[in-house]
Amino acid sequence: MIEIRARNSTFDLFIWILCFVTWHSYSQDQRVADSLKLVYSLEQLSEQDRLDVLSQLAYHENEDNQLRQSYAKELIRLAEKVNDTRKLITGYIQLGNSLRKRGDIPAAIDAYSKSLVIARETKNEEREGHVLMAIADAYSLMEDRENAALYYKNSLDLLRKTIGKPELGITLFNLGDELIKAGRFDEAIGYLDQAEIIFQELSLDQALVYVQGNRGIITGKSGNIPQGIVQIESAIKKLEEYGDNSAVSDFSIYLAGLYAEQGELNKAISIGERGLKIALEQDQKIGIRDSYNSLYQLYSTAGLKDKSIAALQNYYIYRDSITNIETVREIATLRYDTDIAQKEAEVELKQAEVDLLNQQRNNQRIVLWATGIVAFLLSFLAIGMFRKNKYVRKTNEIIDNERRRSEHLLLNILPEQTAQELKEKGKVKAKKFESATVLFTDFVDFTKYAEKLEPEKLVKGMDLYYGQFDKIMDKYGLEKIKTVGDSYMCAGGIPNTDPDHAVKMVHAALDIVAYVESIKEARVKGKTRFDIRVGINSGPIVAGVVGTKKFAYDIWGDTVNVAARMENRSEPGRVNISENTYALIKDHFDCEFRGEIEAKNKGRLKMYFVKGETGSDIPRPIQAKTIKQKETPV
Repeated sequence: MIEIRARNSTFDLFIWILCFVTWHSYSQDQRVADSLKLVYSLEQLSEQDRLDVLSQLAYHENEDNQLRQSYAKELIRLAEKVNDTRKLITGYIQLGNSLRKRGDIPAAIDAYSKSLVIARETKNEEREGHVLMAIADAYSLMEDRENAALYYKNSLDLLRKTIGKPELGITLFNLGDELIKAGRFDEAIGYLDQAEIIFQELSLDQALVYVQGNRGIITGKSGNIPQGIVQIESAIKKLEEYGDNSAVSDFSIYLAGLYAEQGELNKAISIGERGLKIALEQDQKIGIRDSYNSLYQLYSTAGLKDKSIAALQNYYIYRDSITNIETVREIATLRYDTDIAQKEAEVELKQAEVDLLNQQRNNQRIVLWATGIVAFLLSFLAIGMFRKNKYVRKTNEIIDNERRRSEHLLLNILPEQTAQELKEKGKVKAKKFESATVLFTDFVDFTKYAEKLEPEKLVKGMDLYYGQFDKIMDKYGLEKIKTVGDSYMCAGGIPNTDPDHAVKMVHAALDIVAYVESIKEARVKGKTRFDIRVGINSGPIVAGVVGTKKFAYDIWGDTVNVAARMENRSEPGRVNISENTYALIKDHFDCEFRGEIEAKNKGRLKMYFVKGETGSDIPRPIQAKTIKQKETPV
């Protein structure tokens, strides 16, 4: 709340009243921003008044996103100068919002992270709730529905405890909006109802229009298309009066889809193109991406081939400029879309061949009557075939590019041989390997450290360790299976048999231990370093692919279970191997017999510590070029 201070002039009183009124205007309103611009330009403003006006300008400016970003940066600069942490948090949130609206999600999340650190340092739970809501919005734009819903719910937990009732309503609405995108309409209605009650209590008319528009989407998607169209069109008309072009563009996408389902394709295209125009004028990359995706489908349905190709190309451009996140679900979808497009192209080519044969027969008859007519028809045919082939070439180029991308992603998930089998047969047959070696690693006291770290820092640090482990696997020709939390699992001797799988695995284990030790030695103040345990076992295993959507290459068998027990009974910085592995590597490595040690659910098992290669008392150090670090871990 703006602090009420003694005023010595009519001008000061006017400034306070205007700021007080805008502070209570919780919905974005361009008219408020236009009124405040004049006030902000006046030289009589104190620093505190300038902060108050800037925070409102950064929120309400809706037409010029670049101007909104400049307001946010000026707010940050001035708040740092006067040490106003609350306004500083607001500045970073609004900077993140302007970057997010422009489609620069990584930069937006960076701004949100800075505001989150300040909110937590000052124990300001209300502002922390605001930041969590903003981060949820960013996940929503990346179409990560699960994380978006999770952050919205975390934000709700904080906002319910604080005085931020308007923000509580906004968060309830956003969570309902996210559930609509996920197709969970019944659950979404419950959150929209709660948001509507709060908006009505606070007389937030513009927010109530958002609720009306979302109800129209649910109504239309649930089968009552005419009523859904009426509700959305009414909402768009009101939003135009508010000057909220961003929301008009968003709702236009849904409205165009409903008109297309109703069979009014031309009207759907007109509405979709209008929504795209608005998004382009506002430089809303998210809206541009979604508009091109919608228009691609509409143009394709209408048979407008050139326009559909252009829309598809622009959709990929804006999609990739927003986020590089790829999932197995996208691979499956891409394969499906690619197959359909390829079949359509093949049909086009075959139809062209049939048309050509028919035309040739006609030409033979026409030649008897007039050479001039034949020449005309041949020219006409050549032009048609040129256009058709040009379309096919463009389509095939897009298909080839996307096929290469999907194959690259698939090879990052599955072994090459397995991926090829999956593409050719649509499934992978499980295989038994009579002799293989399995390795497990585990970071000591990982859970204790993880509870104290920010999620982003934790993931960044684990990525550094696991990235190096992956390089070690490539070095020895071993197969990474998966990571589960702080556990790393790999295997040797699969999917291609290798008589030296055990020796190579022990070499890799020693390299892993040496790398982790080098990280500990390169200690940086304030950064956490881990100890690691390694366990290895050899024997028969079964390998294959599980799942039909999110494919995963995995291994099973008692050999895997014993390897996990070897890791569990190992010690920090040591490589613990089973009797089976020892029998395969004893001529290559010096080992220390530990005796028979109790293993969970396995009884007493013979175990050995690997000391190093034969003739050495310490593990062979990893090559210098392998431990080169680009970033510091957590």
